[in-house]
Amino acid sequence: MKRILDSLYGRLALVLGTALLAGFGTMFLLFQSHSDDTRLHNIARSMAVQVHLLEELLRTHPDYSLRPVGGVTVADSLPANDAPTRGQKLFAVHIHQPLEEELGRTAVVHPSNWHRGGLWVNLRDIPGGERWMFLPSPKHRKHADPWVWGLWVSFLVVLFGGMAMLWGVQKPLRRLERTIREVNSIDVPIVETGGPREVRSVAEQFNQMIERLRQYDRDRAVMLAGVAHDLRAPLTRLRLQLDLEESPRRPAMSTNLDAIESIIDQFLAFAQDGELDRPVRANLSLLVEEIVAPYHLAAGCIDIPEDEMLEADVRSASLRRAIGNLIDNALEYGQPPITVSCRRNDGEGVIRVADAGPGIAADHIAEAVRPFSRLDSARSGKGHCGLGLAIADRVAAAHRGSLRLIPGSPHGLVAELRLPLAKI
Repeated sequence: MKRILDSLYGRLALVLGTALLAGFGTMFLLFQSHSDDTRLHNIARSMAVQVHLLEELLRTHPDYSLRPVGGVTVADSLPANDAPTRGQKLFAVHIHQPLEEELGRTAVVHPSNWHRGGLWVNLRDIPGGERWMFLPSPKHRKHADPWVWGLWVSFLVVLFGGMAMLWGVQKPLRRLERTIREVNSIDVPIVETGGPREVRSVAEQFNQMIERLRQYDRDRAVMLAGVAHDLRAPLTRLRLQLDLEESPRRPAMSTNLDAIESIIDQFLAFAQDGELDRPVRANLSLLVEEIVAPYHLAAGCIDIPEDEMLEADVRSASLRRAIGNLIDNALEYGQPPITVSCRRNDGEGVIRVADAGPGIAADHIAEAVRPFSRLDSARSGKGHCGLGLAIADRVAAAHRGSLRLIPGSPHGLVAELRLPLAKI
């Protein structure tokens, strides 16, 4: 229930239902009150006509003996041991004033349980003494008034019509919401433009925004790939020239060239974004074990459960690069021991790379995953341009997963790469 009320459709439906219940409930009470008053006055008018007729008849024919007709009876006194029911008493109380208005005089009314219930009404100015007239209670209606059915039909038409209109607005909004949730990967489908004019306008503007973002992403990829490609040729020439040189500075210069080539490789990896890497079904545990194997001596501890089948649809080359970047960051900026683990958690495969270094402050974690971001307190290594964590984050998003950086306890940094597991 809480989840339903947390949605826009649930809240609008609640407001609509409450408003309709209040409005139609008020209308029902007003119509019911008016109908009851009208029926009561009609009954009082009918009774008053009978009383006047009988009084006139007895005045002109005092000795006339009236036989009971339709339950109407004349008596000289009220019957003894008459025990009216609660309903008969209430009817007498309600009919008293309308009956006096129709008679044009005061009237004495007594509820009675005699002859299936009714009223005794005193007769005025009758020769021969006091007389009482018994009038049976009106029969209860077996069917509801037509206006009751009309109100019900109107209520249901407005309720379901309103719900349908709300759903017509909610459905395109939910499509837009699902698409916006995936916009971080840029590779999202165009939103279908439907629904009311305002919703269609929002969807069209969103589609234009997605197209602009795609164009920016393509331009950036072309620029980075072009820069990296153009740098390859002069770097190759420099390495050839360096091989021909005999100098004590040769090892240092070779190290610098290796760092530049590492930066170029990161440029290309970030620009390509795994576009040539197709998803394949793989066991995450075995994949992580293969990736970590070359780092074993430097990384320290590898914690992978034996016989743990964590199958997922992955882009193998991209995922290898992302995990490698996390381990390289831990080696470069952290301190041993470095622990790499792979576990199952709530339908996800969680690949954790933890180190015991100084870590990253909690308020700088969001900045650390931005492209080309270099934190002064932690980014001082060679061959890095601030793309390692950004590449890992993009790879996680391409797998519909996530990258989380968590401060270690008491210090260090834990990088969690969470990927959805394949459904068996």
